[in-house]
Amino acid sequence: MLGRRGEGPSAARRGVADAPLEAWTGPCEGACLSRRVLRIDAVHRLSGVDEALPLVEAQYREHRIRIARNRLRSALAGLLRGRGVLLVARFGASAAGVAVVSWTWTVERGGKTAWLDELYVVPAFRGSGIGRRLLVRAVAEARRAGCASIELEVVRGHGRAARLYRRERFSPLFRSRYSRAL
Repeated sequence: MLGRRGEGPSAARRGVADAPLEAWTGPCEGACLSRRVLRIDAVHRLSGVDEALPLVEAQYREHRIRIARNRLRSALAGLLRGRGVLLVARFGASAAGVAVVSWTWTVERGGKTAWLDELYVVPAFRGSGIGRRLLVRAVAEARRAGCASIELEVVRGHGRAARLYRRERFSPLFRSRYSRAL
């Protein structure tokens, strides 16, 4: 269970997300030592975009989403101009996951809202709690930015993700989402 260093498992259950360093002791299929430090950092420079880019591309390959690399890089860089937050989870030098959150304005929620655009964990690190830690941090960043809510979508049939969101008190909306390219 993750929590602030020195606070133990109860801190993670309370949803502590503002500390950048967290102790981690979960499994990762031999890809890490039995005890390493997990960092979740907000990206503020283009070099961080370049680190997050392969993670988002991997997510898109898994979901069969096509977008040109230069367009995706430009979209991620656009978040750095006050449009959202890009979070990268790391074990030492290894990027282990990413969360992409953008700000929007919705009358239904009464103003500024966060949209969790992407949440991805490298396959070797899945099941270790990184997705949850990224989600908790994304919620904290949205709250800090003055958002009234955080919204997201789940690909049909992705039960593992849906269970994570329900455990973290997200409620399903009984409507369909549509899109039209312009």
